[in-house]
Amino acid sequence: MSAVQTEVQTTTTLLATGGLDVPTSGLNSGRHSRKSTNAPFDDEREELINQAMGLQDALSALMNRAEGAKMQHLQQAAENQVLLKYINNLMSASGANNAK
Repeated sequence: MSAVQTEVQTTTTLLATGGLDVPTSGLNSGRHSRKSTNAPFDDEREELINQAMGLQDALSALMNRAEGAKMQHLQQAAENQVLLKYINNLMSASGANNAK
């Protein structure tokens, strides 16, 4: 897991558990309690948490896709080197390089 994935995971976990203070209005400055008087704020907070988790999933999928593309590129580069060596050996053995 990369540093970005770890940071996103930690932030999302803190948001979901209430361990990270995310004010839903400019008037609140402390931890939010889940009182019935804050029901609209609780709904907004839940929506923000769900959005953060969705973004985390999307980021994770993109990072996995990029890592897969990187691994595929490295594999193909290695295969190209093997093929290049094979072709050079065939050309040397057939005398194609020496026939001038």
